[in-house]
Amino acid sequence: MLLRKVGIDSFVIDSKILLEKVLKCDRLFLELNKNNYISQDLAINFLQLLSRRLSYEPIAYITGQKEFYGLDFFVDKNCLIPRPDTECVVEACLNILALKPNALVFDLCTGSGAIAISLLKNCSTIKKVIASDISNNALAITTKNAQNLEVADKIELLCGDLFEPFNKNIKADLIVINPPYISISEMGELDKDVYDYEPHLALCSNDDLGIAFYERIIKTSQDYLAKDAVLILEIGYKQENLVRKIAQKYFSSIKFFKDLASNTRGVILHGNVKD
Repeated sequence: MLLRKVGIDSFVIDSKILLEKVLKCDRLFLELNKNNYISQDLAINFLQLLSRRLSYEPIAYITGQKEFYGLDFFVDKNCLIPRPDTECVVEACLNILALKPNALVFDLCTGSGAIAISLLKNCSTIKKVIASDISNNALAITTKNAQNLEVADKIELLCGDLFEPFNKNIKADLIVINPPYISISEMGELDKDVYDYEPHLALCSNDDLGIAFYERIIKTSQDYLAKDAVLILEIGYKQENLVRKIAQKYFSSIKFFKDLASNTRGVILHGNVKD
């Protein structure tokens, strides 16, 4: 297998996904017809896609699709590819929202809109989600996903750096953010398909510890949280102690949670220390 020769461990599943795209079929059809031949045109199409994967382009960018929280999202090079690790952040948000009917939610660094849209699809009592990103190109993807998944009427999009485009007079019941948290040194350790293709603006914190954005977010969030509101952040699995030191200056309740691999992946912040 060519993919195996260049060091792509997922060569079997990747080949099947590319073939499914070319044939416009599902996995069952592929298995039932695996001994059949395909036309020359389809073979050429498959080889074109294969060449992109051989250059380490992520499979999700090649297919333009990534499943997240049971939903199919459109993705391209202008946004991060949603990860299964982030699904625990959605779970944490849904647990909070179950106790907050008619909630106003802010989702910063929204990217593809995976978190915001997953919340809207799984919690009918949300009043509205205001989602933001510093990249207009990313917001175009969010718009497309919101339309495809039929939640465009309940999501408002803003372009700007973190809280900059938000109105301080509008307070959220829940703020959720998956910010850039990869340190400068860790960027050089990323897999080739991540480093060469996914937007560095959405990956790198541009500091040595990966916490620059947490400093800004946790402090500034005080101006945008309603009474008894909650801030939920995704964090790197090595950042618990660092984030705790920042958070305890502003929040009285700090609860970390883990992803499916049992790595610390997020934190729930509640209660102003000044109250």
